[in-house]
Amino acid sequence: MPVSDAITDALLAGIVTISADAVICVDSSQQIIFFNEGAEKIFGYSKEEVAGQNLEILIPDRFRNAHSVQLRRFGELSIRARKMGERGQIWGRRKNGEEFPAEAAISHVGERGHQVYSVVLRDATVIRRAHEAQSFLAEAGETLVSSLGAEDTLRAVARLAVP
Repeated sequence: MPVSDAITDALLAGIVTISADAVICVDSSQQIIFFNEGAEKIFGYSKEEVAGQNLEILIPDRFRNAHSVQLRRFGELSIRARKMGERGQIWGRRKNGEEFPAEAAISHVGERGHQVYSVVLRDATVIRRAHEAQSFLAEAGETLVSSLGAEDTLRAVARLAVP
């Protein structure tokens, strides 16, 4: 039994709404027009607080100008989407001002000047911390293996833990 377009649309809307990842849509002037529950949890804003706001409220100050230019340039490309991992790490800014590392996929639809940009953003804080811990443990292991005396080993490990 084929599924109607209305049911398909409702299913997709439900999935996007409850996604743990942030799903955010902006118009050509970079005003927020969609902000899902995942975005509320990641950024700390409610849908009502961000509706109609410029996307820059979610971006750290030092990246705002560059991001605005990059988004406009992306809209001029024939490429309609970039997947997660195709660009380097980006940074987000929570309502409380905290910055966090993120990964994102972006797409755009429409004609120049009348486009809608959609981003699926994932908070990469946990991944980054795990990578830092793994690097620390690898470096500590190398230090332990290369040390001959117990006192030298303890001193070297203490220097690693407290730079």
